[in-house]
Amino acid sequence: ANISSIPFNNSMRSAIVLSLILAAAAAHTSGASSVAVSPQGAMAATDAAKKVAIFAAGCFWGVEITFQRTAGVLATEVGYTGGKASSTDPTYKEICTGTTDHAEAVRIEFDETKTSFAELLDVFFDNHDPTTTNRQGPDVGSQYRSAIFYTEESQKIEAEA
Repeated sequence: ANISSIPFNNSMRSAIVLSLILAAAAAHTSGASSVAVSPQGAMAATDAAKKVAIFAAGCFWGVEITFQRTAGVLATEVGYTGGKASSTDPTYKEICTGTTDHAEAVRIEFDETKTSFAELLDVFFDNHDPTTTNRQGPDVGSQYRSAIFYTEESQKIEAEA
């Protein structure tokens, strides 16, 4: 899938505009992988209602559990994305050097009839501080940056609104 990242605003959307990532990387998700099925999404969604969102908001384990608890989320998977195309399947140690440009991210499969991308954006902005560059809490490094990786044009439009 073609995944791109965008700059975005804080929860005070009109007051603070952040340019966090402008990389038009061939986003390659690699590294640590964990797939979890959310109890909120226990009922199967139709294929047409299944959508994917990808968010980076610090250490992916905490971000993942937050989204798993969100109604309409069917499954989550953690990994690394947004890095240089030349950095295929980097190790965690390589990512921590800051030279691969990867971010820790969560891929979220959701049922669009139960939750919207806009609602997921609210969860994203409400659960981390996008104004802290390359860090969340005690985690410091470019891999902990905030980013929205859109998978379809409508997500880019919503995130920039």
